[in-house]
Amino acid sequence: EPIMKPIRIVLALGAAALFLGGLAAPAFAADTGSQVTASAGVTSGDRTATLGGDIAFTAVDASHSDVTANAQSTTIGANDLSASYAGWNVTVVASALDGSGGIALARSGVIAAANLSVASYGALTSNTGVTPTGVTTGTTTGVSTGTPSSIGTPAILLSAAPASGVGDYTQAFDLGLVVPADSPAGDYSGTLTVTIAPPV
Repeated sequence: EPIMKPIRIVLALGAAALFLGGLAAPAFAADTGSQVTASAGVTSGDRTATLGGDIAFTAVDASHSDVTANAQSTTIGANDLSASYAGWNVTVVASALDGSGGIALARSGVIAAANLSVASYGALTSNTGVTPTGVTTGTTTGVSTGTPSSIGTPAILLSAAPASGVGDYTQAFDLGLVVPADSPAGDYSGTLTVTIAPPV
């Protein structure tokens, strides 16, 4: 009758158990996530320049010499919503003042555009207080007035350097008029045209 040797079975099973146990450890994948893209747009708006309204000079007496009329105070408003940060210039130009009502037929009733001028500047204020990132803090940083001059040809009233002027500004100024000697009696009228555009 064969002799049983159970000890070998026990050892063999023990070795098998150890081997199988080593293979049974599961391998886990690394944690992963996902990304999505968020997008937005900013639509460019308008730049606008607006004069404070019609301007009426006080009548002057007829004279054989040039007469300087009393200067009239007004304002120019500049609002930049273009979001371009390009800066801008506000310019103004006058037309001739044409006469009507009692103008003598023997003499042309016209006051030349060159007789109108920006006589002086008043306060410059920011209506929004907007200061773009990276620009030195200050309500009017980078925005400056022009110089007093005739406006018979386009003249700069107000300007903003690049990276400045993103906001809403008001500039006070006085409009001057010289009435030429021996101008015919009557009423005179013309136009002021303002524009706003990036520096050339």
